[in-house]
Amino acid sequence: MKEEEKLWKDELDALLGKLLDEDVTVGDEARLNEILQTEPGAREFLKEGTYTIEVMRRQLMGYIQNRMQEDGI
Repeated sequence: MKEEEKLWKDELDALLGKLLDEDVTVGDEARLNEILQTEPGAREFLKEGTYTIEVMRRQLMGYIQNRMQEDGI
């Protein structure tokens, strides 16, 4: 991984963490949008992360439904 790519990935990760924690400032949002607009890899990185989260959510929901059926709920 190139140093430049590592820098925006680290920054993107930190900004997304702030967003999830609802601790994001207007300046953070602006920087997040700037990274997503100027770094094509950032959009792909975000898309892959979103896909991974959705797969995990679906697996968890399936597990919960199976447990509920087993428990007769």
